[in-house]
Amino acid sequence: MTRRFPGRRIGSRVDAGTLTIDHIESDDTSPARDINFDPLVLPNGIASSDDPLLSTRSAVYSQSFTRREAERKESSAVSAADTGK
Repeated sequence: MTRRFPGRRIGSRVDAGTLTIDHIESDDTSPARDINFDPLVLPNGIASSDDPLLSTRSAVYSQSFTRREAERKESSAVSAADTGK
């Protein structure tokens, strides 16, 4: 079930580690460009909870993906040559 954070947690900071970027990828060659995340697409053996937010997110993400697919695709600011591919 989705619940709000208690008020005392607002503004709290959690150090979750360090993010290191060690290479770049062009959108033109990346397989991630046309991926749609759906919180209800789960592997066998895993079931979703009865949280109504999951079905709402699933529908909204699907609509967002459909809108992105309809947009004109522009070349990536990073070329495949920039990535060494």
